[in-house]
Amino acid sequence: MFKYNICFIVLLLLLYLNVYAINNNATYETIKMDDVLQLTVQSCKDDSDCKNYGGTCDNGKCFYRIYCIDNNCVSNHGNASYYSLGHDITMVEDIKVNGLILESCTNDSFKNKNCVTRLCNSNSDCFSNKCINSTCVHDDHSSLIFCGNTISEEITCGKNEFEICEKDEECYFRTCTEDKTCDFRYRMNLDSYFYHLLLKYLIIFLLILIIIVTVTILLIKRCRKH
Repeated sequence: MFKYNICFIVLLLLLYLNVYAINNNATYETIKMDDVLQLTVQSCKDDSDCKNYGGTCDNGKCFYRIYCIDNNCVSNHGNASYYSLGHDITMVEDIKVNGLILESCTNDSFKNKNCVTRLCNSNSDCFSNKCINSTCVHDDHSSLIFCGNTISEEITCGKNEFEICEKDEECYFRTCTEDKTCDFRYRMNLDSYFYHLLLKYLIIFLLILIIIVTVTILLIKRCRKH
């Protein structure tokens, strides 16, 4: 009986180790930035039509969410996932991590406690390959870049939220805050907005003017005939 118990315990241990290995040795497809920029957005019916780089189908179009550090990129799908850095640390601590953590903080934002990531145990847990005090951090000379087509018809890339910036154009969502960090909220360029608004009303005015002139000419011709 004792022998059977030992065999049963050994079997359970082997089963646990096998499951642990499967969950912790997932492979992630690394993509080069040049390949990401050459990616064309395709029409689709479902996610199976967007297989390249883990795209998802929404409203008949493939959407991509790809994160890059230097020239190495990983798609946000499968066992590699991104969690918004804007979430409170108390919420982040409750999230179970199964796979590669794509989000990471700059050294400055981490030191100033302005940035959080899901909790990491070792460097290999982080896409940035650096885990400090249970937080994924990347070097100051690098930036976490987001590439996708959420704000345009084509794939564009820009600095991710909380990355250091000088102007809006550096950030993916085109918003560089007063404290010189990228914000995830998209801010439309006001000059461009008012230009397009003015152009729109100018076209409408010209169309109305053309209609008025045309009708006036027709009325004058009709009056002359009578």
